[in-house]
Amino acid sequence: IIPETYALPQELGSCVAAVTRSNSVVPWIVKPNKLSRGRGIYLVNHPDMIPKGDDTAVVVSRYIPNPLLLDGFKFDLRLYVLVTSFQPLEVYIYKKGFSRLASKKYTRDLDSLDDAYIHITNSSIQTENKRNENKRGNVHKCKLTLEETLALLRRAHSVVDTAKLLGEIHRVVLAAIVSMNHVVSSNPNCFELFGFDVLIDDRLKPWLIEVNSSPSLKIESLIDFQIKRSLIRDVLRLINPCLYDRKKLASLFLRRMKTGQWSQSMPRSTLELRQQINDELQHILTANFESELHDNHTGDDQSKEVVPGDFVRLAPSPLSERLQNVKEKIEATATDRLHEDKKCR
Repeated sequence: IIPETYALPQELGSCVAAVTRSNSVVPWIVKPNKLSRGRGIYLVNHPDMIPKGDDTAVVVSRYIPNPLLLDGFKFDLRLYVLVTSFQPLEVYIYKKGFSRLASKKYTRDLDSLDDAYIHITNSSIQTENKRNENKRGNVHKCKLTLEETLALLRRAHSVVDTAKLLGEIHRVVLAAIVSMNHVVSSNPNCFELFGFDVLIDDRLKPWLIEVNSSPSLKIESLIDFQIKRSLIRDVLRLINPCLYDRKKLASLFLRRMKTGQWSQSMPRSTLELRQQINDELQHILTANFESELHDNHTGDDQSKEVVPGDFVRLAPSPLSERLQNVKEKIEATATDRLHEDKKCR
């Protein structure tokens, strides 16, 4: 689901070997750690161009040289995925997303590797191009809504089944989350909104390019306003936070702090006071929980659950269960091989 990728400096040797084997024909894309909005991204096609410092934290991935094009321009998709629980897995994907368009016509000419306006689709980079050749994206900061993008694909490429394509994208998104949900601690009072960047090649295969843990919700165009405003609203509707009196809650926290750190050696009166405060705290935070839960879930049949707004539930689902089973079989096989290797030594 992702291109061949190496994390540097830990996998520097393997990365240099892979770039060397590509014989300068296949480009590789270098992305620095802890940067955003396309900053510091560049393409290479020779091992000497790979950063080799021990303090250089970058990710190097094989570049997808055959992207599906819109009017001759490269594009990728930004999709929003909400995870309300990792254990058990609860995942929702937003129906509204957008494509990010390049501002110069795509070419596979290796002499163009330095041209970010051809190869790097981040909107913050493309909007810097004062000679934007892409008239479609020029109006909305080099973006089109997902709905518009799929409609254009259907018209431009008669072989594109957009419903099937979306299904494949959903599978890629879910597979990525299933692959790492076991390493994320379970925090029932937390949620996370991710920005998934997906590129589609000319064989209609979706590739996961990047996952952003803090996607920008800044509004810079009409498309941003249409999508992100409703996204924020629907996230809040879906997570459905319990209502509570903030002033009372702050007052209780202050009272509890004054009782000091909990200890069994506390005076009986202090322990009783602390228990009373905890009971009041529990009541404030859960007073509306039972009624909200009853309103949103009718019975035990999850298929009857109404997902608010424009979110679609990806997990739990039959697909997420199949992916989880595949993951467990792979892990079991790897464990068995590890035990066999130890016996042979």
